[in-house]
Amino acid sequence: MTSFRIRSCREIGKAFMSLIEEDEKLSFHLIHRCTVWEVEPRAFGRRVAALVFVASYSLTVDSDPSDIPRLPLSGILDALKNRSESELFAPLKADPEYDTLEDAREAWLISTGVTNARALYWGNLRITARELLTLLLEQIGRDCTVEDLVSKGPHSSR
Repeated sequence: MTSFRIRSCREIGKAFMSLIEEDEKLSFHLIHRCTVWEVEPRAFGRRVAALVFVASYSLTVDSDPSDIPRLPLSGILDALKNRSESELFAPLKADPEYDTLEDAREAWLISTGVTNARALYWGNLRITARELLTLLLEQIGRDCTVEDLVSKGPHSSR
């Protein structure tokens, strides 16, 4: 049984990518990055969502799960800018359910950068996630929370 925190943080990553895919400017930015870096857009987008999930989890691990909707997107951006890989992943890796989280484990493996190609891919993944969050925050406001993000998602009435 997946914990509420894991489900909630995963939904943040999914809602984020849904908004990116639906927005012409943001989806163009993602596709442009994928073209320049010669990576497959669907897999890269899935990994961006996983990275947002991991960052969200790292920010909420010490808070009450009911506070997750109030998590500011700017906090996720700040975590992606300023936290090391180990700081981002340590809380999730300590979760008993970590071994069942294929997307997070894959992102962790990429982040270890044991090869030049993997290190480059990880750098590109982090850059893209930060750029997309920055562009999204410019569009919907710096004070946007996870709750705002979800309300603007594909299943909302907007």
